[in-house]
Amino acid sequence: MAIQPDLSLGESNVLRCHVRPSGMDSLLSFCKNASINHIMLFTGADFDLYARPHSPEEARQWVEEMKPLVSRLRDEGIRVSINIWYTFGHGDVGIKIAASGGYQAQVGDDGALLCDTVCPLDQRFRLRLRECFASYAQLHPDTLWIDDDFRWHNHQPASWTCFCPLHLKELKRQLGFEPDRKEVVAALLADRANHNARHIRNAWYSLQNSILVELIEEWSDILRVISPQTGMGLMTSPPEVHAVEGRDWGRLIRTLSATGAATIRPTLGCYSGLDPRDVITGLQLTLRTSAICRKSGVKVNILPEIENYPYGRWNKSVRLTRLQIGACAACGIVGLTLDLHRYTESSFDTDREMMTALREMKVWQQTLQSLLSPGDVMRGVGIALGNAASIGCGETVTTLSDLIIRRPFDSTLALLGIGVTYAERESVVVLEDRVVEELSHGMLESVLRGGVLMDATAAHALQTKGYSNWIGTEIWDVLGDPQEEVNVDAGLARIEESMRDTRLDRPLLYEMRPRDGARAGSEILGASRRRLGPGIILYENSFGGRVAVLADDSRRGGLMKMSFRNSQRQTHLMQVLTWLSRGRLPILLRNAPDAVPIRIDLEKSGLLLSVINAGLDRLVTLDFEVGDVTGTVMSVKRLSEQGWVDVQYFAQMRPDGFLSLTLRTTVDYIDVAIFRVSLA
Repeated sequence: MAIQPDLSLGESNVLRCHVRPSGMDSLLSFCKNASINHIMLFTGADFDLYARPHSPEEARQWVEEMKPLVSRLRDEGIRVSINIWYTFGHGDVGIKIAASGGYQAQVGDDGALLCDTVCPLDQRFRLRLRECFASYAQLHPDTLWIDDDFRWHNHQPASWTCFCPLHLKELKRQLGFEPDRKEVVAALLADRANHNARHIRNAWYSLQNSILVELIEEWSDILRVISPQTGMGLMTSPPEVHAVEGRDWGRLIRTLSATGAATIRPTLGCYSGLDPRDVITGLQLTLRTSAICRKSGVKVNILPEIENYPYGRWNKSVRLTRLQIGACAACGIVGLTLDLHRYTESSFDTDREMMTALREMKVWQQTLQSLLSPGDVMRGVGIALGNAASIGCGETVTTLSDLIIRRPFDSTLALLGIGVTYAERESVVVLEDRVVEELSHGMLESVLRGGVLMDATAAHALQTKGYSNWIGTEIWDVLGDPQEEVNVDAGLARIEESMRDTRLDRPLLYEMRPRDGARAGSEILGASRRRLGPGIILYENSFGGRVAVLADDSRRGGLMKMSFRNSQRQTHLMQVLTWLSRGRLPILLRNAPDAVPIRIDLEKSGLLLSVINAGLDRLVTLDFEVGDVTGTVMSVKRLSEQGWVDVQYFAQMRPDGFLSLTLRTTVDYIDVAIFRVSLA
């Protein structure tokens, strides 16, 4: 099922901040001028308290200080939520809360003992957390937020936790024997074919999930008694990182929804202004999280977070913040969490430019909210989602971080002007090796009857599972010393230049041996232009499916390198994907480096086409190719702060089934343009 636009909490952006009584007038002025009607308050008074979880006494004190401020905000028509910034603890800062309180400290995969991050299997610590939650609930917030320290990774100085004695003792109850820390870590890193390791691994992930679910159940019970109208929210990290923890999203979200619809707050990343292309990575992270959450079968609100680190604009521009808001809006996400100030800010209304930008972008969000409906569908090359990294790798790895799925196709295709989405039933689907292991036989068969793009490692995984006759190639040894790649397929349009005019900067390429009926779409050349093997194999299987296999090991990051992104590569990939889709490729944007196209099919008729310009050049003409469209273009309008305005366009339905749409309009650098295309 294709992803639908996520309306989330679309009636408001939520400003995440801390406020003192002396700052209330300034905060209210900011809210009025920036069109903010929802505040998320941090639990704390200053950085001293932020560095660790509250004690019950500190929580009660903070709540008493906040009661008059919360009352005043509500009197002004502003909703209030609470963000519990620390539960387990984000990482060590030297306070030594575990030792001073006599709690069980978390233990890292390398044996590191954390002084400020407590293991939630410690029942005394859980009682402490329950007492704090009971205090916070007294404020009757709209949403009570758990921050992203509610996880098993990145509790510095440890990379992954928890391997403490309480965990090992609980594993003994499940396994019948007590493994030591090194034995558990070895099982997590072992080849998935290792059955002994699988037994420990399954028990480990079951335990990790159960702890998180039990905690949410305890906190939900508190809310049901004290503040039943309060919903629960959770900030999250990238889903592929949570996958290494074995997170069971469905079970977690169903539990989080016990007091009402759950709200998930994925990070949009791009904390600083160094590279606007990071906006695309953060946006895709949010879309992946949204797609995974929907699979729970429970209503989930998505409220992604824009964070301007270090909590002010000294390191990030208003323009880049505006780009993130517009990029989300282009995907149908019209409610955000905004971290725009220092956490201890006492004056909010001094940044006039930011207030103006938020007010103007609110017009966009409200206009789109009135246009979008649940039946709208985002379209693009469908990148199959995999989340169960806990099944292990097809090889033994050395660190838990090696289990993280790298997802190189997502940003590379998007920044080459190829629209992407996260669905397994598009006209073209991208497969990666770890995802192949997760998909059922029925799903794989369905995907392979359509159009599929994959790398050599995904092809090898399918080969191992007995699907070689579906994909038209067998994967062999690593190629030695590749120098150049050239197009050799007469069925694809002529590319005069090679796709690489210098040494191939791709960490690992494999020798691919085509089966009968398969053909090379490109060739890899070595020294003296000696042929080394195909760079891409094209194949139409006996079931009518079309498959393209790249020689790359995408886990090594080669597809994400700048050297992979050039006009010849763009042309070649667009041709390959058009062949795979049989002319139904949802959306392409030509000749616009680092500009990402977005397509939403509107249930109310027509299309929403957008361009996220993450580049530093101004675009003066937009050349879209839109597949799988019926009807004639009647008008094209662009969204502005004044509403929809007409745009000059040239539209032509080509014989190959594509709508060629040229728009005479300018998209500035680090900017977003959203167009409504009416069809009849």
